[in-house]
Amino acid sequence: MKKLLFTLSLILSLTFIFSACSTTFDGYSYNLDDARKNESSIYEEYDYFFAAEGEGYYIDFLIRGKQLSIVKFDTKEQNKTTLYQIKSKATFSIDEALIDNTWTKSGAFPFQVEWRIIEKDTEEAEGFEFVYNNITYMLQYRIEQSK
Repeated sequence: MKKLLFTLSLILSLTFIFSACSTTFDGYSYNLDDARKNESSIYEEYDYFFAAEGEGYYIDFLIRGKQLSIVKFDTKEQNKTTLYQIKSKATFSIDEALIDNTWTKSGAFPFQVEWRIIEKDTEEAEGFEFVYNNITYMLQYRIEQSK
């Protein structure tokens, strides 16, 4: 009887411990906010925060002063739950991006983010709108996925 009680208490204890964890053994978080906490320095202060989501990816764009940070999350399904893990992060100078309006690449497999910052001069421009040095700009992005 003691063995049975010990085994049951051990199983219950381990179940409680594992359910209280915010990450899996391979580093994935059970929700996006917990995954963001792993890079709290990027998320501490920002002027603009934009998020993009698609099949198999999640991306955060953060503008802080003269810097644009791009955080890519890898996602996977486990037991009908989406798990998140930071795949890559990069920081760029907005001033350098404004020199020309060419597309800049960030990241690699399984998907690559291409982005650019253009001055908002028409209503047709699509993207994330923000103000920098009293001028309205658009942060545009596109995703290139590996097959």
